[in-house]
Amino acid sequence: MLLPAVASCCLERLTLTPATARYDWAHLGHVIRRIRRERGIKRQPELAEAVGLSAKTISNYENGRKPETPGIPDGYHLVAKHFGWPPGCLEFVLAGGEPEEFHPGSGPSGAHALAKPAFDLLDAARDAGAPAELIQRGREDITELMAWLLQAEARRSSLGLAAYRPHAAGEGPAADDTARILRALEE
Repeated sequence: MLLPAVASCCLERLTLTPATARYDWAHLGHVIRRIRRERGIKRQPELAEAVGLSAKTISNYENGRKPETPGIPDGYHLVAKHFGWPPGCLEFVLAGGEPEEFHPGSGPSGAHALAKPAFDLLDAARDAGAPAELIQRGREDITELMAWLLQAEARRSSLGLAAYRPHAAGEGPAADDTARILRALEE
């Protein structure tokens, strides 16, 4: 079942536009800075050294600078791995979520858990030298599918239809369900 906190946090930011168009680089930058400080890493060069990037790159990340190339640069994945984020969490944060709210087994039908093997496959392909644009397209597609599933779950749970409520035997659906169904279909 989708956690309500995750849904309320992210649904406003998750729209069915190309994945890179909805990436919130400023939000990710704030999260990286906050996590770095919470972990006792006082200066950006310390994090840079720990993950094998330049201090300028970490500064760009924390300032929310949008990458010049499409997609998520590999350096972000190094930072996410250093912070112990599971696969899919980086994309979740880019979509407006918080890493503390990311639960790989949550979501409709465990969407995040289902996406994990796909993200693992993409990581293995990247490590084997697959074209960056192919890897990025795969990440965008998985992220877009997860966003769609989150939206579908929110729509389904907001309808309040009789199918989701128990009824006494022979009672049938509640009288007001017809009106709610028609309103839902019009939306």
